[in-house]
Amino acid sequence: MFSPLVGSDRVLDANGQPIQFRKGQGYRIEDSNGNQYLDFVLGIGPVILGHSHPEFNKRLTDALSLGLSFPGFGEVHSQVSDIFEEIYSGYKVVSLFKTSSEAVTASFRCAMMQTERKKILRCGFLGWHDAQLYMSPSWHEILGSDKRNDLRYLNGMRGVSGEEAVFNW
Repeated sequence: MFSPLVGSDRVLDANGQPIQFRKGQGYRIEDSNGNQYLDFVLGIGPVILGHSHPEFNKRLTDALSLGLSFPGFGEVHSQVSDIFEEIYSGYKVVSLFKTSSEAVTASFRCAMMQTERKKILRCGFLGWHDAQLYMSPSWHEILGSDKRNDLRYLNGMRGVSGEEAVFNW
């Protein structure tokens, strides 16, 4: 069976075959063969409410019915900015991004510009942009794989100096 490359861990069954998950409800998930599992890591982080949470699904459906990814700012951006302004009253700018990789890249750039330093101390997975992937451990490899501790170095990556120090945690 071909196993697609995705931005998450691959899980194997007792025979070493990839498990393909089909659906989830709360903390329970089901594979394409109908086997049920408890998802202790909740989608490796982003599913903190559980899979297919009814209130989240309703709110998401309501939001999607209004349109998706407009060419400029919309009402929801102003609403989120107002919430941030209430909580963090001393800040002057709120930046919203379409992906977390873009947000992390922007934070790298702002930090380097503000501090006039060219190095970033990071830990864990920070996104798919070149400077975030460069020389990072291959955490996505299957547990027990010899490749799991290998560091990525891909020729042609932009935004990296080649001087980045890497410490495998």
